[in-house]
Amino acid sequence: MSTKSAPDRAPVAPEIEGWEAKYIGDEPRLSEQVELFQEIGFETRIEPFDPERSEGCTKCFKDSPTPMMVLYVRKMV
Repeated sequence: MSTKSAPDRAPVAPEIEGWEAKYIGDEPRLSEQVELFQEIGFETRIEPFDPERSEGCTKCFKDSPTPMMVLYVRKMV
């Protein structure tokens, strides 16, 4: 994956090598997923879900009354 980003924003996890998206959603499941992945030895990172940067249908996410988040994980080094 590329680590290059637009000059007006910091790189997001998918642009940083080693991060993999594992979950898109909101609370309370988001916290449960974070805890699970941390317990089995993964580093976690949560970022806002941006439907404009996603492929495929994102209507459900756009219509959600609560903001969706993406959980990224990578093995701890």
